[in-house]
Amino acid sequence: MTTITALPPAPDRDDSDTFDTLADAFVAALPPMVTEINLVAGEVNANAVAAAASAVTADAQADLATTNGALQVVLAATQASYAANSAITASG
Repeated sequence: MTTITALPPAPDRDDSDTFDTLADAFVAALPPMVTEINLVAGEVNANAVAAAASAVTADAQADLATTNGALQVVLAATQASYAANSAITASG
């Protein structure tokens, strides 16, 4: 994950002794920060797409598990019915 470098202290227009030095450093730090922000934005977008795909997969797997569980119940009920019918037929 790309990190965004913190900006240096912002210049204070009321402090004429340090304003020029701080302003130069602050303005010089802006272009690299824009590059870092753009990289992070791309990573965030890619993560959002991956998360959405994972959600779709999870939903499909949940549906499959539900269907599988229902089929297992039907199978068990059918087997129980056959067993009960066999017992009735055998007894007579």
